[in-house]
Amino acid sequence: MKRYGGAVGIAATAILLRIALDPFLEGVQFITFFPAAALAGHLYGRRAGMLAVLLCGFAGWYFFVGPHGSFLIRTAPQAVTLFLYFTIASALAVGSDMLRRGAEREHLAKLALEEQRDVAEEVKQRFRRSEARLLLAQRAARAVAWEWDFETDSIRWSDLKTLHELAGDDLDWVTGFEQWCSRIHPDDLDAHLKEAAAAVEAGRGILECRIIKDGEVRWIEATGEVVERARDGSPLKMTGITLDATERRLAQQHQQLLINELNHRVKNTLAVVQSLARQTFKAAATGEARAAFEGRLQSLARAHDALTRRNWDGVSLAEVVGAATSPFQSGADGFAVDGPELQIRSEPAISLAMAFHELATNAAKYGALSVPGGAVEVRWRVDENVPEPLLKIRWRESGGPAIAPPVRRGFGSRLLERGLATELGGRVEVLFIPEGVSCEIDAPFTRLVRSDKMPGASSAGEAGAL
Repeated sequence: MKRYGGAVGIAATAILLRIALDPFLEGVQFITFFPAAALAGHLYGRRAGMLAVLLCGFAGWYFFVGPHGSFLIRTAPQAVTLFLYFTIASALAVGSDMLRRGAEREHLAKLALEEQRDVAEEVKQRFRRSEARLLLAQRAARAVAWEWDFETDSIRWSDLKTLHELAGDDLDWVTGFEQWCSRIHPDDLDAHLKEAAAAVEAGRGILECRIIKDGEVRWIEATGEVVERARDGSPLKMTGITLDATERRLAQQHQQLLINELNHRVKNTLAVVQSLARQTFKAAATGEARAAFEGRLQSLARAHDALTRRNWDGVSLAEVVGAATSPFQSGADGFAVDGPELQIRSEPAISLAMAFHELATNAAKYGALSVPGGAVEVRWRVDENVPEPLLKIRWRESGGPAIAPPVRRGFGSRLLERGLATELGGRVEVLFIPEGVSCEIDAPFTRLVRSDKMPGASSAGEAGAL
């Protein structure tokens, strides 16, 4: 309503002005009405402008066309005059509105464009800051991102500075794959190409190899993933990151050197202990006692060796059994070991090794391994049909001389039934039955095995099946 009120005000002003100027404007009846139509259309829109056209037109018709004070049309020129007024005034009102709308649209478009430019500039600034932070992080980590284009067989790098520090100053932003391969150590090249092909086929991969930079051998680690494929599924592009792994590799080598040195020193210490024991028992103990003591030290040393080969990160149960019983397996065709592959923690591995040594020593002296045709079976399985899964290990002798329960428990029996049971947190029972010695070991699975993941392999069965 405000728009129409404004149009009425403009029309009234134009009519009053025309009446006031009537003595001076003979023959130009609508001269003040055309500006009013254009002004009303521009300020308030085409509908308000048409209202002003009608009000001014009827006022001019009534006061200035034909007989004054009448709407009669007596001559054709009067009708033409009215027709031309309404046509021209309507065009001015509509045209002014269109010009105003066009100007408004142009202004809004400019504002939108400026806003888009501001947003785009802000996005660019954020991207530049993010890119700068990423570049700083990559340089701190001595890493460089890359994109491998399989169609051109070229590699595009993200940072020349890091690339030059990593692989040499003669590499450019875009490097041919063959040129990059020329940096790889000749001893690693074939394996690197095979691993790269496997990674491309799998869609992702992690590779390590040595490169030669200015005559210096360095280690690198590359991680990549295929990010673009053709319609037939063949890879087109792979992106990833390559970092300098030299310091980590040197640290690992140094760590391994320290472990080897520690192992050597422990073995020397054990040899010294063995020598001291030999000298100590030389006059005060029998040869049997000395042999038993030395055998236990040697068993401890073999278990230590097995763990050292794996950096004390666990060892397979089969290897523990094999290392502890190896001195007694010569000529014993009936020695059988069977069970799922399990990685035993380092602490219980030592205790199990000593236990198997005691059992094997007893079998070689008095049991199945003391006569031809005797046999020893060592089997284990995981029992999951209990609230807490158990690792069940069974030692059983057969084919040896008939035995009877001992009158007095020796060191070996005490080591098994007390020491081993406490160490494993389970049950250990040695049975002296006429067919041969049988040892049953039941211990919590998660306490012995390095991972709590249950093995998928099937086991040998209960002790009664042994």
